[in-house]
Amino acid sequence: LYTAIEAAKIKPNTAFLNDFILTKANDHQNLPTWEAYNQLVRKGDVAPDHDTFTILWQVMRDQLRKPDSDFPQPRTLFAEMVRWPQNRKQGALSQEAYDLILDCFLMADDQMGAAVALRALQCLYDLYPDDETVSNMIIQLSKTGHRKVNLPRRQDRDEDLKHRVSLITETANQLKEQRAKDLLEKGIVSDNMDNTTKSEETILLLSDLLLTASQSIVVHPFVNRVD
Repeated sequence: LYTAIEAAKIKPNTAFLNDFILTKANDHQNLPTWEAYNQLVRKGDVAPDHDTFTILWQVMRDQLRKPDSDFPQPRTLFAEMVRWPQNRKQGALSQEAYDLILDCFLMADDQMGAAVALRALQCLYDLYPDDETVSNMIIQLSKTGHRKVNLPRRQDRDEDLKHRVSLITETANQLKEQRAKDLLEKGIVSDNMDNTTKSEETILLLSDLLLTASQSIVVHPFVNRVD
């Protein structure tokens, strides 16, 4: 690729990079998209922007649905994204991209990676989880073990998933109630917090949920459970 660009005397820039990888992404060429990114960035000295990484995270989501062993894991893409200083600023990522990144970590069954990303996105991009983030996370955690089990009938799969959603929602509620009690002992009433503090509390709650889920049967296959 880069040899052809050099021969054509094209000086690639960020817009060229984004258009090129978007074309490949739209053709569902997941690994070639990643390879093209690396060639243009490493050899062509092209600086990616937030649009570049939004495209790559969309490719990551598609790839996780049909895994390719040569495609990088979410941790690799996240590390690549945060190493570019111009992307680490408020407004550089949309809330939609934020949710997409967290979804990808959970689709990869990487709960601890998601927890690290949750805090890093707040520190580097000033982004916080909203109600949709919480809902998405519960759903993705519910699918973690579900993706690993081939239940014989669709009805069984649906019932299994509903059971998981119920368990994880219950766990989240228990963690939230316990946190409220701990704060109350310190004289802090959850309902009286300002929006920034409430957002910080949501990060803490989701981090605890991710830790609990990573260590719990909640995210493991339920085929051997006793009802």
